[in-house]
Amino acid sequence: MIPERLLLIVNPTAGAGKSLDYKEHFYAGNVALRDKMRIFGTRQARDYTGIRKAFQESKPDVLVIIGGDGTLNDVLNALGPIQIPIHIIPGGSGNDFYQVLGGESDYRIPNWKRTRIVESDLWECNGRYFHNGVGIGFDGSVALHTQYSRFPFLPLRLKYWAAILRKLFTYRGSNCTIESADYQYNGPAFMISIANGAQYGGGFRVAPNALPADGLLDVVIIRTVSVLQRLLHLTKVTKGQHLGLPFVEHVQLREMTINFPKNITAHMDGEIFEDSEFRFRKKGVLKVLVPEEL
Repeated sequence: MIPERLLLIVNPTAGAGKSLDYKEHFYAGNVALRDKMRIFGTRQARDYTGIRKAFQESKPDVLVIIGGDGTLNDVLNALGPIQIPIHIIPGGSGNDFYQVLGGESDYRIPNWKRTRIVESDLWECNGRYFHNGVGIGFDGSVALHTQYSRFPFLPLRLKYWAAILRKLFTYRGSNCTIESADYQYNGPAFMISIANGAQYGGGFRVAPNALPADGLLDVVIIRTVSVLQRLLHLTKVTKGQHLGLPFVEHVQLREMTINFPKNITAHMDGEIFEDSEFRFRKKGVLKVLVPEEL
C-alpha cells in the first residue's frame, strides 16, 4: 500500500544514534512521499505526550517507527491499540520483535507497492501494553543492572553480558503463584519469561515455540537452580534448547495473574518496572507492514 499520510517517529538516541542515519536514509529514499510525510523525534523516554500530539495532528494512515523494541513500546503505550499499519525500521540496540516477524537486522526502504500485512498480538500487563515479552526475576534484574552499569563506556551488549554473569552468581529467586483458567502454579521461581515472540534480550530464545499471532503467551518458568546449573545451561537458553531441562516448566496461556510476596524487578520489552502482582490480558492485534519477501 502507498501511504496517503505518513508519520515517521524516530528515537534519536536509539542504537547509539544510528536511528538518525536510518531516518535520513529513509527520507532520501522516499522523495515522492515527502509532502505526505511528517517526522517526529522523541525528546525523552516515554514521550507519550509528544507522540500522541504528533499522531493527532498528522492523522496518518501508515506509521513508521525507527528505533528498537523500547521505542515501539513507547509508541504503543502513547497511542494504545493502533488500527493503522505500522512499519518498523530496526534502529535500536535490541530489535528482537522485528526479527520475530522474520526480518533481518538492517534497515529497508520499502517498495510500498510490494508490501503485505503481518499480524501480531498486542498484550497488556498491569495497565501497560507490550508486544514482545515480559521478564520477571533474574531477567528483570539483569535489565536493571545493565541500565545502571558501572561501565557506561562499554557497548550495550557487553554491559548486558556483564550483568548476566554477575547475576548468575548473586541473584536469588522467590516463591510465586500463577493463576489462570487452565493452569495453576505455586512454587519457587528464579526467572519467569512471558513471551509473545520467540526471543528477546538481543537474541535470547527464551520461548522458542512462541508465535506472535496465536492468541497465546508462552510462559517459561525456571525454578530454583544452583549456580553450577546456571553456568552449565546458560548457552541452552540462548539457543532455545532449555525447555526440556528438569527445572524448567513451559505452558501456553491466554491470560494469567502472577503474585509474589514482595515487589519483584521485571522488564517489559526491555523497559524496567517492579510490582508484586502481574496481570496479563490480550488487548488487540498489531498490523505490521513488511516487504513481501519476508
